[in-house]
Amino acid sequence: LSDKYRRGALLVVEQTELESAKTQLLLEKLSNLGLSFDEDRGEGHRVLIVGSNSREQQAQADCKLASQNIPWVSMVHAVNCNVLKLVQHSVLIIGRDGLRDLEARFKQSGMAADQGPVRRTWPPSAVLREYRAARAASTVEMQE
Repeated sequence: LSDKYRRGALLVVEQTELESAKTQLLLEKLSNLGLSFDEDRGEGHRVLIVGSNSREQQAQADCKLASQNIPWVSMVHAVNCNVLKLVQHSVLIIGRDGLRDLEARFKQSGMAADQGPVRRTWPPSAVLREYRAARAASTVEMQE
């Protein structure tokens, strides 16, 4: 999330809802935010919309339904959001409720910043590099 924020690819909106489940309406809202995708050239923004965990909201369900018709847009609830989805998409749009739910999920799983260092799992090359460095250091200690 902090990387997306630094790059300006994190958009926090008031809510991730649509008045009706119309793909055209969602496309208009995305273009108003300056987001587009050229399918012929394969260039543009891949958008992930993160909604709140409240599944009772019909307007949020309409947004999810409309996003299913656009190949470069995905929508998930905060409870289903994972690192892979965050990495696969260039832009993250998240509602205030979704941000609150996502923050609560990370705190619950022990991934909050105030709980000390988190074991690195991504990218795999960095994990492998750290493993090899630790292994080499332990080998040197054993030889002494």
